[in-house]
Amino acid sequence: TNNPNYTYAYWKQKLTPTETLSGDHISNINSYPPNSIIYVTGDLIIDSNQTLNGVKKIIFLVEGKLDVIGNNAKIVRADKKSFLGFIVNKNITFGTSLSSADDMTPVVNGFFLTDNQILIPATSTQFVGKGIFVAFGGFNFARDLGSATNATNPAERFFFDPSLIINAPADLMGSSY
Repeated sequence: TNNPNYTYAYWKQKLTPTETLSGDHISNINSYPPNSIIYVTGDLIIDSNQTLNGVKKIIFLVEGKLDVIGNNAKIVRADKKSFLGFIVNKNITFGTSLSSADDMTPVVNGFFLTDNQILIPATSTQFVGKGIFVAFGGFNFARDLGSATNATNPAERFFFDPSLIINAPADLMGSSY
């Protein structure tokens, strides 16, 4: 059969960017127009809170790696009818400063796909993600809440968000059959 392998290379060929950035920081995710596909030629760093407002569908195609770092940097969608996706060629790292206020509140919410690994470095606070997380190279979890807490609470917690499928841009939908 000729089923595609949905890696970064597949999406890079399939999606048509509306804008190109050299590796950069995102300072205001809302500065991009609705239905944007942003091609990033290098690494992408998110080091401040980013809340996608309104009904927008934004995809970042990142040639390099994605680092979500900084003092409580978060990526969230304010409107459940929006879509925020990152398709990344190299690793995605959710830094040590990303810590949830409780075990139900996500610090990241979106579609995250990488050909490599999703890395969550060591720290003693819990990481909570909501969305769709795909890492063809696997996940590397290193957080540790301490032996008493680890017995009853995961150091890394993920929730599936079906609204991302319902609100995905048409370019991401379709079948190879």
